[in-house]
Amino acid sequence: MNTLIHFLCTSAQRSGVRRQRRRFKSGVAVSALQSGFAATFLFVTVALAASVRAETFVTAGNGIRSTVTGQIKGTAVVFVSEIDGAVGCYKTDGTKLWHHASEDPAVMFEMVAADIDGDGRDDLLAASGDGHIHCWNADGSKRWKFYPGHKVRLSELAVTGTGKAARIFAGGNDYTLYEIDTNGKLMSTTPIEGTVRKIEA
Repeated sequence: MNTLIHFLCTSAQRSGVRRQRRRFKSGVAVSALQSGFAATFLFVTVALAASVRAETFVTAGNGIRSTVTGQIKGTAVVFVSEIDGAVGCYKTDGTKLWHHASEDPAVMFEMVAADIDGDGRDDLLAASGDGHIHCWNADGSKRWKFYPGHKVRLSELAVTGTGKAARIFAGGNDYTLYEIDTNGKLMSTTPIEGTVRKIEA
């Protein structure tokens, strides 16, 4: 399965938006597409509205920033990030399964629900503005967090495959695509000529 990476070129030597497509030996396709973010956001919004019919409920945090749907033992759930970076998991009737306050208050940008250990339950991955990729098991226990070793705002995230064969791709404002395994270990880095604005699997 290929991963498409949509990004806006922000190099000072270039003006406007470039359209570019590169394919690497890992099977990852990189593309710049000006309208990619808006189209993807609309698709995700429609898919979320169509797949989850939740009762109105209040979360345990200070305001919802983003949501993503998942499955745990055949039950539909909603993973939620709060404005201060806290995350939680709720059934669609509002029942709280777990909630964790932010370790270091920072915005959680992209979130992905995916089964990365092969147990048939979706785990939660999130790209944080503090430069980490966080991963929680389906039961809410912390699985790992990844840090590239330098100051960066990681904002985009995608997962290809399932189980232990899955790969996580992340990017942000340091012109680099990171490939991470299911244990949170860095597999590869690929230079990108621009800030990563969207990653799609």
